Amino acid sequence: MLANALFADRRASLESWTGSLDNAPDWLWDSLTGGDGPTESGVTVTQKTALNNDAWWRGVNMVSSDVASTPCRVFKRLPGGGKERDTSHQADSLIRRKASLEIKAFDFFQTLQAHAMTIGNAYAWIKRLGDGSPAELWPLNPLSTYPIRKNGQLLYIHSDASDSFRLDPSDIIHIKGLGFDGLTGYNVMAYAKHCLGLADAMRKHASFFFKEGANPSVVIEHPGKLSSEAKANIISGLKKLYSGVENHHRIAVL
Repeated sequence: MLANALFADRRASLESWTGSLDNAPDWLWDSLTGGDGPTESGVTVTQKTALNNDAWWRGVNMVSSDVASTPCRVFKRLPGGGKERDTSHQADSLIRRKASLEIKAFDFFQTLQAHAMTIGNAYAWIKRLGDGSPAELWPLNPLSTYPIRKNGQLLYIHSDASDSFRLDPSDIIHIKGLGFDGLTGYNVMAYAKHCLGLADAMRKHASFFFKEGANPSVVIEHPGKLSSEAKANIISGLKKLYSGVENHHRIAVL
């Protein structure tokens, strides 16, 4: 019942999602919006504009994919010491094959690692059977999931558009980045948004310059007076002839 309440609106989008960051469903993209808001450069940084930054995209995609492809196994302790693989444990297939009916294990770990790297926290809910054994693993939105301490007891709160759910720590996987309260990691995008905004502003400025910048090397002046229509035609002609990287520094007729 909780799974339906938490993920009913996500099942349709997950059916067509392959796990790649460039075609993730909207609800997953919404979980990466920690940097949203104005920056010193005046450019608003969102999760998608951040990934327009080559270095940011490369870092998030490469590390999350490498972590997701690292073998993950279940082991059990032996009575006399040591350990051995436990392929019979219910969690073994969840972390090696499919985390849930709709998410492959690779996609699950890639998503959590991307959340941890960008938002500073990654959360997953462990759906259990009646005997307490794990049945499915579901990534949670890191911007609507958070830990609290109440009367010395750790709890997790997950909120969606209609309700909030209190989750026991034993049912939550929490991967946290750098932080100083011991509960959560700092939101990386919130701290990096000014750098990302500056990089995006420089990219847009350069793109606009090469697209629209008309820089003729020679100017030929017309000796007579031109009508408004003639001036408009000249401006239109200049934009067609001299805008664009390949048309820079051509001879202009004014």
